[in-house]
Amino acid sequence: MEVQRAHVQWLNHGSYTVMSELAFKQELFLSDECGEVDVSKIVGKVVVHEKPNTETVIKPHEYFCK
Repeated sequence: MEVQRAHVQWLNHGSYTVMSELAFKQELFLSDECGEVDVSKIVGKVVVHEKPNTETVIKPHEYFCK
C-alpha cells in the first residue's frame, strides 16, 4: 500500500523568530523550509491571509503572513 504524501511549506509563528514578543500574536513568517509529510500526520489546517490589507478582518482563530 502506497503512503500518501503532501508537500508542505512551513511558516513560523512570530514568537519563534527574532521578532519574538514584538510580532503580532496572529502573525506568521514564511520559512525557507518545505518538505514532504505523510497525509496521515496532518491533524488540521488553519486560515492564513497572505498580505492582508488594512480592511481585512482577521478572526481570532486565523493568521496572516506579510
